[in-house]
Amino acid sequence: MRETEKEIEKFVDNVIKKKDIVLLDILWIFYWCIARTPKSGYYEKKGSNVSIVFEKLFYRVCIRNLQKKFNLRQTEIKKKIKMLTNWLNSMPDFLSYETYNEDVGLLGKILHKKSSDLIIKNVKDRIQNLSE
Repeated sequence: MRETEKEIEKFVDNVIKKKDIVLLDILWIFYWCIARTPKSGYYEKKGSNVSIVFEKLFYRVCIRNLQKKFNLRQTEIKKKIKMLTNWLNSMPDFLSYETYNEDVGLLGKILHKKSSDLIIKNVKDRIQNLSE
């Protein structure tokens, strides 16, 4: 297992353990954005920083979705986004130009697995509560 995979799983597990639904939603939005953006759109050019166009798209989608879902203020959303960007910056090899496509798939796989496990657990808990 790659170090990157361990770090992603650790971060997602921590978010779920803290029941931080907003941050989990931001992570899903981030995945949605990178899954639809080729690496040439994510980076301004090979070896450079993340494209300003991508950042603006990501922020706009996050703010619109989270304000509608959770009725949060923009400053609250930006704090949560900052938590995600701090985590992303702590892993310089994640979403590098060379591993971009592989890392996008890895993030999606982990999010799907962890979210599915969470949904199954919640359904089992509700069934158990109904039977009592």
